[in-house]
Amino acid sequence: MPYLPEQLGKLVRIQSIKDEYIMEFFWLVEPLKGQYKKHLDEYISHILGHEGEQSLLYMLKRNGMASSISSW
Repeated sequence: MPYLPEQLGKLVRIQSIKDEYIMEFFWLVEPLKGQYKKHLDEYISHILGHEGEQSLLYMLKRNGMASSISSW
C-alpha cells in the first residue's frame, strides 16, 4: 500500500489563488495485476467518465458543481 494509515482519511482545505477550481479525488483499489484480462481499470474509467443522462457528470453539471470530469 503506498500510503500509511495515518495518511488516509484526511480533509484538506485550501484557498485558491486563481479563478480556477479543480477538485481531484484519489482512492485506493485492490491491485488489478492478476485480473488484467478483465480490464477492470477500463471499466471503472468508463463508468466515471460516462456523460449520459443520470451519470455522475450529468448530476454534477445539473447542480452547478462541475463542468467536466475525467478518469484515468
